[in-house]
Amino acid sequence: HDITMKDHIIVDAEGEHAHEIIRAFPGRTIAFCSHMNGERIRAATEAGAKVYSRGEFFTRIQDIIHSIEN
Repeated sequence: HDITMKDHIIVDAEGEHAHEIIRAFPGRTIAFCSHMNGERIRAATEAGAKVYSRGEFFTRIQDIIHSIEN
């Protein structure tokens, strides 16, 4: 499967290789992490991810996925 421009990656920004994944797919990565982890939020945002707090991500997951499908 080739990744197309419409494809997105969802990643836990606190995961071991998250920063490398986000940098590999800037603008196409959706990340989530603890709202208390300002360092990871900043790093993921600067690397090109759209970042949500963990709670917001899982509360709004259907809306988030719908927004990238259209």
